[in-house]
Amino acid sequence: MRISPTAALLTSLGIGVAAPVHGASTEAGLGACTALDDDAARLACYDRLAGFVKLGAPAASTAPAAPPMPAPEAAAEAVTDFGLSDAAKRARAPEKWREATPDSVVLVVASVRTDQLGRFTATMEDGQVWVQNETKSSATLRPGEQVTIKRGALESYMLVTPRKVATRVRRVR
Repeated sequence: MRISPTAALLTSLGIGVAAPVHGASTEAGLGACTALDDDAARLACYDRLAGFVKLGAPAASTAPAAPPMPAPEAAAEAVTDFGLSDAAKRARAPEKWREATPDSVVLVVASVRTDQLGRFTATMEDGQVWVQNETKSSATLRPGEQVTIKRGALESYMLVTPRKVATRVRRVR
């Protein structure tokens, strides 16, 4: 077996070299390692998963045992929705989506700024900040007014003023 110059240098310095291990059990093990509070125990857990062995280190049998692995179902459930768009999450679990996200909210405007194009930026009393997407709209806001923000098509939102004028908005904070 041929050793790369980098691996030879690291070995001569007493630094172990390991080939990474991949798979579902490794992902579950990473989750278990992350849950450890003690830094040394967490590092040892990661080292065991990676197969890292430092030269002159005690044999693997004397190393502390790895933390118990979570059930594969629990690990899979934790990352099921990661990276999915709202539409994909809604398609996967429509009941869960309806429970978790309302179709509309009623907010009170705390302050309003208008940019050079005539679009407003509204800061609500709860700290949310919404920016108007449309430049040609008759929608105007005043501090103290109650507005309704409704979910629109394709992950868009409509702000409805007390005068029943609707305009497209997006949340920035």
